[in-house]
Amino acid sequence: MRKRIITSILLFFLGAIALIRFGISLKKDLNINLVKADQVVGVVGRARTIEIQRATLKYRSKKTVFNFQLQNCDQDFAIDRYGEGYIDLQTNIKIGDTLKVYYYAKQSDLNTRVYQVEKNATILESYKQYEKRESKMAGWCLLLGLVLTVAAFFQYFKLNPIKLLTSLVDKK
Repeated sequence: MRKRIITSILLFFLGAIALIRFGISLKKDLNINLVKADQVVGVVGRARTIEIQRATLKYRSKKTVFNFQLQNCDQDFAIDRYGEGYIDLQTNIKIGDTLKVYYYAKQSDLNTRVYQVEKNATILESYKQYEKRESKMAGWCLLLGLVLTVAAFFQYFKLNPIKLLTSLVDKK
């Protein structure tokens, strides 16, 4: 009894975290008006690909991001394409280039909330790409949150989903 309740609470808690992450993505990262976003125009002081720690629960791993900093801005920008590659950014963004960056101001080491990057009125990293990546993440969080919450419900009430579904089918 006690183990079942603890498992249910844990599943519900993890589901709630995933659903909260989904809500935050909807509010902060999707459907952004670039006119209202923070923006800066500046000269590139650093441009490179780097490996950073990936946040995981079980093990430590690294992921590659494209990192750049503008000389007149305290933000250390990083574009994370989740393994899609950065050859175009490495080719087009060089030290001394002038860029216009739309972003969400953040106080941590690397700011990965870079919405759009422009160079000479050419869009190098578009908001549509950012929105597509964040939409995928939000969708996975929604799915995971719903599955975990339903699993917590089934666990707490000792319900067997297969028996429940077959009983619904047998009634017809």
